[in-house]
Amino acid sequence: MASGPTSVNVGHTSVRQREVGAFRVSDTVYYAGLHIPSHYHERACISVIVSGCIVQRFPGREVRCPAGGILVKPPGERHIDTWAAESRHLIVEPDAAGEASLGSVARVANEVRSGVDPGAAALSRLLFQELRRDDDLSDLALEGLVLQLLARVGRMPRPPSGARRPGWLRRVEQRLREDFRSAPRLAELGALAGVHPSYVSRTFGAVHGRTIGAYLRELRLEAARAELTQSDRPLAEVALRAGFSDQSHMTRELRRATGLTPARYRAIFRGRSPLEPPEGEAD
Repeated sequence: MASGPTSVNVGHTSVRQREVGAFRVSDTVYYAGLHIPSHYHERACISVIVSGCIVQRFPGREVRCPAGGILVKPPGERHIDTWAAESRHLIVEPDAAGEASLGSVARVANEVRSGVDPGAAALSRLLFQELRRDDDLSDLALEGLVLQLLARVGRMPRPPSGARRPGWLRRVEQRLREDFRSAPRLAELGALAGVHPSYVSRTFGAVHGRTIGAYLRELRLEAARAELTQSDRPLAEVALRAGFSDQSHMTRELRRATGLTPARYRAIFRGRSPLEPPEGEAD
């Protein structure tokens, strides 16, 4: 049964929260296996996934966000949340007054968006530090960091403009998600969809704003990022398990997407349990 509105902290295992200026900033940890049925939030939500992984399902769309990812939801956007692993989020919620006085804030969070931005992850670590401080400058520092974060989010690529989603597209998407390590031929996807292969390619690109090959590459990168943050497997093994030809191939693609090597990505996003504070932040 649908529910809402719901606090962003429902189901959390721990949380630290501060109201500063026109924003609410939360450091929240969610336990593995948590599932929240259809709901919405009264405020817009900008979340940086510091560790773990979350899957959010919107009508006709699913977003998987691993460590290092960013999720943006406008107020009132219904969705379903599922956490595959214990996850730590840095969440910024502008209030209605904030959106009115800072017009650009409303534009940043006026649609569902997701992506990976190492710079945003670095800002979230600074926000964690300031949330633990209580001197007379911490609110000023927090607000400044929040505005920097919103500026980065505002420059993320926009989602593709809405194109009609034919019923067969869900079957193609499911096939790609379930076997992303292989490279299916368009003829195979056309047979699955029951339409001409070139029509599959054109329609997929119009709906997703990228080619089928780029979509598969993103799924492989998602799998690699999850392995890097949740396992100690050697990098060469991570690459093969994610569908890359070898470690060098994974390194090139991850560096292109995030600016980080696999070893650096693992060091930043898996250096500690999500329940532990970043270095230098011990209470």
